[in-house]
Amino acid sequence: MDNIHGWRAASDMKKLIHFRCILAVLGCLTALLANAQNTLTNGLVSQLDFENSVNDGAIPVESTLLLGGRYTNSDFGNLGRTIHFDGVSTQGVVLADAPWLKPSFLTVSAWMRTSSGGLMQIAAKGHYPESTVEQWSFYVNSDSPATTKVAFAIKRNSGGIQSQGWYFTSSPSIPLANQWVFLAASWDGTRMVLYVDGKQVDANSNVPPGPIDTFSGAGTPAGDIQIGRSTVPFYYFQGDIDQFKLHNRALSAAEIQSLYLQGGGTLKYEVALASARIVNGFFVQGDILKGGYGYTNVPKVRIVGGGGSGATAQANVTNFMVTSITVLTTGSGYTNTPSIWIDAPIPIGASATAIVNGGGIASVNVDYPGFGYTGEPVITLIGGGGYGAEVEPIIIDGLIQGFRIVKTGQGYTSAPFVRIDPPTSVQIPTASLDVGVKSIQVTLHVVQSHRYVLEGTSDFLNWIQLGDAFDAVTSSSVKVFDVGDAPGFFRLRDITYNP
Repeated sequence: MDNIHGWRAASDMKKLIHFRCILAVLGCLTALLANAQNTLTNGLVSQLDFENSVNDGAIPVESTLLLGGRYTNSDFGNLGRTIHFDGVSTQGVVLADAPWLKPSFLTVSAWMRTSSGGLMQIAAKGHYPESTVEQWSFYVNSDSPATTKVAFAIKRNSGGIQSQGWYFTSSPSIPLANQWVFLAASWDGTRMVLYVDGKQVDANSNVPPGPIDTFSGAGTPAGDIQIGRSTVPFYYFQGDIDQFKLHNRALSAAEIQSLYLQGGGTLKYEVALASARIVNGFFVQGDILKGGYGYTNVPKVRIVGGGGSGATAQANVTNFMVTSITVLTTGSGYTNTPSIWIDAPIPIGASATAIVNGGGIASVNVDYPGFGYTGEPVITLIGGGGYGAEVEPIIIDGLIQGFRIVKTGQGYTSAPFVRIDPPTSVQIPTASLDVGVKSIQVTLHVVQSHRYVLEGTSDFLNWIQLGDAFDAVTSSSVKVFDVGDAPGFFRLRDITYNP
């Protein structure tokens, strides 16, 4: 991500304990999983869990044939055991054609992991090996694992002609080498949508409306669902597949997220970014540079700087992303382009840079204002060769918008690192939900080799350590926290330099 509006790039922000707020993940996880219990079985016509047998968790069990493959441990989330294919023609899983496997509208989903490049079919509906009566295809297309794209295709108005009538969606290049990825794609009769790890990555509305092509009748071979092998004698899948599901309806974005979470995925929150357009001193347009992700409510938008005043705008959210900015008032007097600050989807920590002059701290500049601050966070200046400096944040509307120098300190020969504690204002969901959460597994984006501890409080004054301190072996550390009897608020504290 480029440096935009003077904010530090996302890769730098992650170094400042932007761990996406443990409790916000807990709250979304609990609510989505509770809702999923009631909706995700609606329209489920096929399911394969691949634990120890091809028929484990299968819906329906009598339609499945295992041609070859072996069961392995997934070492990820809730997947348990999975099925592995070696990319050869003798391996695959076949779901024999049946009326319920030919829905007019659908959602196809599965977890997969691969270390191979090239064109490989994950799952497809069609006759093997002639590729006739094709209906849909889910596949990987890459020159190498580093430039992998996932694609989903359906047939409309093909007239039963091989290779005709295909319509496509495709993801951006994503790193797939030996990583578990959750894939889902849907067709509702007017629009195709493709998801990776619970997030929409592509859509296609330029498709003739109506049901997916289906073929039947005397002399027409059945189009079986092929998992792990292509509908033609090439493109066999090499890697692992698990939790294959077929629904006879298009799942919503929230339902796709729920499937992802059920498999052990973690919500990935991203802050939306936008740029301003100024004409004759007026703010006339906000352009989305990055839609972010995880927005369950409309975030507040602020127009900051630029020499003018009075401009206001509103964000528009679709499928958890900010999709556009609506100008409410143009303001006036803008001589430079102002910054557009869009609140984060959850409380998230701020970052800043210290400026040294004459051995003391002359100022501290905001690189990113954070979001969700209801009280002053602990700010620690680390390194720089000096000592004694103290700063206080200026918090306005939940954002850190500046700093006051309390003590300049002395002896600083370089800028110290400014460590700002993240917000601690997200409460555990109440007991109104039917799902009880005693422990959670989350992916923490932390600083490699630093030491951390999880703390809880009920009054923001007395903090209690929960569990043992741990060292971050990597910048993305997976931890399980027992929160069953913990107080209502939490924070993750870096104790590397200040135990």
